[in-house]
Amino acid sequence: MKKETLILRVDTIIKFIDAAENDVGTMSLEDFGKSDLLVRGTCFCLMQIGEQMNNLEETLSKDYPQVPWNKAIGMRNLIVHVYNKVKHEPVYWTVKNDLPSLRQSFVEIRKNLI
Repeated sequence: MKKETLILRVDTIIKFIDAAENDVGTMSLEDFGKSDLLVRGTCFCLMQIGEQMNNLEETLSKDYPQVPWNKAIGMRNLIVHVYNKVKHEPVYWTVKNDLPSLRQSFVEIRKNLI
């Protein structure tokens, strides 16, 4: 994969992480669950993150084994294929607990690509 394409995909991941984190912000789990629009938008962000990671896994996973490639791709697959059964709690906790460190990983990956 071309370096420019790698950087574009990494930038897309960071963009959707930022969007999900900004949308959820300091909102409580209860308030998050009350907004179908916000839950759907956050699910879309997680789907995009997982899709881009799926496209990068073969190229980057050996150099970055600390990145939870399978978990992110699995979350994407769950949302895409079982969308109507996805609960808002794991979506919320993914944003709160997993995305900050995932963002750090991709910022580091981007620095290494330049």
